[in-house]
Amino acid sequence: ENPSLYSTQGKTKGELKSTFKVAETMVKSLADDSNCMKFLQGKKEVIIQGELFGIKWRGMVDVLNLEKGFFTDLKTTQGIHKKYCGLTFIEHYGYIEQMAIYRELIKQQFGKDLIPYIVAIEKNDNPLKAIIKVDERYTTPKLEEIEYNIERTIKVKSGEEKPIACGLCDYCRANNKVTQILTIEEL
Repeated sequence: ENPSLYSTQGKTKGELKSTFKVAETMVKSLADDSNCMKFLQGKKEVIIQGELFGIKWRGMVDVLNLEKGFFTDLKTTQGIHKKYCGLTFIEHYGYIEQMAIYRELIKQQFGKDLIPYIVAIEKNDNPLKAIIKVDERYTTPKLEEIEYNIERTIKVKSGEEKPIACGLCDYCRANNKVTQILTIEEL
């Protein structure tokens, strides 16, 4: 139904493009894993919304299972055990913050305190999978951190203050006109 997914030339003409072959392998790998499938059972792509720290928030939960008391976000990654400047991919990409916010929005909207899980899968031909519980030991301090920093976030969003560039994300790479001068230790 979608011709752009298939190669149109060369030896692979008519076959799925390599990116989509990997995605197909990942989907099959998850489907064949009964443990992962347990955490992917529930209502899919549920919109959640509410108010935190005087601001309206909105999100979409990949899987919401009110009956069993959990919600799940599906994440793909280059490597489940890969470190980014000493951080896990979950810490590096702000997924703990996301789970903390989602947890609070679900409490407001459904009146239930659900346990957040991440079902992670690597993007390769033989993907490693993991089910990661993100309980209150992680979400509570992150919510406090978000609340502490929210005033600055509001000011940056409104244009009152300038954002601090990390120099690493796609936005910074696209908009940063200054070449970094680094020491070997900073690499």
